[in-house]
Amino acid sequence: MTQIYLQWHNPTNEADKGQMLLSLPCTIGRAQDNDVVLPEANSGVSRHHAQLFSDWRGLGIADLHSSNGTLVNGRFIHQTTLTPNDHIQIGRYLLHLQTTIRCADDNCRRFISSHALTCPWCGHFQADVITRIG
Repeated sequence: MTQIYLQWHNPTNEADKGQMLLSLPCTIGRAQDNDVVLPEANSGVSRHHAQLFSDWRGLGIADLHSSNGTLVNGRFIHQTTLTPNDHIQIGRYLLHLQTTIRCADDNCRRFISSHALTCPWCGHFQADVITRIG
């Protein structure tokens, strides 16, 4: 099961922001039955706007036939694979996501960014791919 750390904010209302650790697939929209609810009225977000997913290509996002579309790096998408540092926009909201891993320390095991060299909670060094293979 792939998990991601998702952050979002509304630049027109700095108090309207959030963050969550999510399992994929997950849905984003205004309706309360979404995994991520972006509730501001008149924000350009549809009730069921987009879905984040994982497949053999990596992380992806699909627009769920929303009224205002989903943008990745300023371009409207129907479905696309995401790469690190992609800029995702849903209505007025800007989203940033990171893949996560569990800390390698058996006493900690918290979810951390897959790019972290050390765990921010316990300080344990996270071996990189070269270290694990070599």
